[in-house]
Amino acid sequence: MAYVAVRAELNCSVCMEIYTGPVTLPCGHNFCQRCIEITWDTQVEMEESPSCPECRKRFGRRPELRRNQTLHNIALGLRATHPPQDGTGIYCTYCDSPVPAAKSCLLCEASLCAQHVTMHSKAKEHILTAPTTSLGNRKCPAHRKLLESYCCDDGTCICVSCHLERDSGRSEEGDDEEDRELSPAVSLDENLILVTLMIGLEGIVADVKGKVYGQEATEMFLDMNTAGQLVDIAGDNDTVAYIGTEQGHPEVPQRFKDHPQVLSTNSFSSGRHYWNIEVTMTGDWGVGVAYPSIAREGAESLLGNNNKSWVLYKTDDEYSVRHDSQHAILPNAPLSEGIKISLDYEAGRLSFYELSEPIRHLHTFTASFTEPLHAAYWVWDCVWVRT
Repeated sequence: MAYVAVRAELNCSVCMEIYTGPVTLPCGHNFCQRCIEITWDTQVEMEESPSCPECRKRFGRRPELRRNQTLHNIALGLRATHPPQDGTGIYCTYCDSPVPAAKSCLLCEASLCAQHVTMHSKAKEHILTAPTTSLGNRKCPAHRKLLESYCCDDGTCICVSCHLERDSGRSEEGDDEEDRELSPAVSLDENLILVTLMIGLEGIVADVKGKVYGQEATEMFLDMNTAGQLVDIAGDNDTVAYIGTEQGHPEVPQRFKDHPQVLSTNSFSSGRHYWNIEVTMTGDWGVGVAYPSIAREGAESLLGNNNKSWVLYKTDDEYSVRHDSQHAILPNAPLSEGIKISLDYEAGRLSFYELSEPIRHLHTFTASFTEPLHAAYWVWDCVWVRT
């Protein structure tokens, strides 16, 4: 037991591995130098002050890191005599071969190895825990959101949506505020509440209709010069439809030559944006984003078949995601004709939500974007997509 306790103290709380080049922060906590530098780089990108991942103490500017030589020597000795072993039996969700997991993300319901931990979203709603297989038990069975508060009246843990429903119910019944009390098991996450409002309450707030998360929904327009020959652009340049016959579009360098897809005229190189898409329940379609430098012909020009596009596909009554020719089938069956895409450029997050009842988070890509991003749509089998 003593060895286990000491061994735990020699693990970096970011990567969950034995310290490598440990450094000490002014607050007294230790981290691998590489881990804390990556953490602070991410915070700078999100326009946050550098802080300690352990105690959350914020620093006015990035403090000088002090090498902890004693801890370094102890970690080297332990690493030499006790090679890392995986005792959890839990492996990284994203690795092709069985690599031991260092953390599990409650929001993504995925486990990550040390390398993927450093690449994972640092947003507050992505709560990382020790590797676990009981991720579902930490989410509300009704809303599939994290259990973050404890309701004293009901004697149970609840999520943000439960909290909002209880508040709404109390207002309708005229209950006194003191009759019920909500105690935080974990402090309510401001970003998670904002995301919940963004994807679930926009129809309720009539006074700010169309405005969510402090911004307006982006109105998308499609670029006719990029549309493939088998598709047509209709409406106010907001609808792409699969026609199946050559449309005789003028030959221009921007046009996709081999696939029925199109890009938007809008592009984003900073900030947070979201837009809603109307799709058909029958047939196949794909929605996502792409760099303007995506190829215009050949197999590599298909959305998701390159490292310049990220896409959610609906084919054969199932969802899948694709990027850089890597394909993954999602567990959710399509239930709705509405899709919301949310982009946080600086944070490197691209999220897809199905506007079903309740709203479902389908997938989030994380990446370091290096070019402006255009909305990108692919259609097949007499399908249309309206943005």
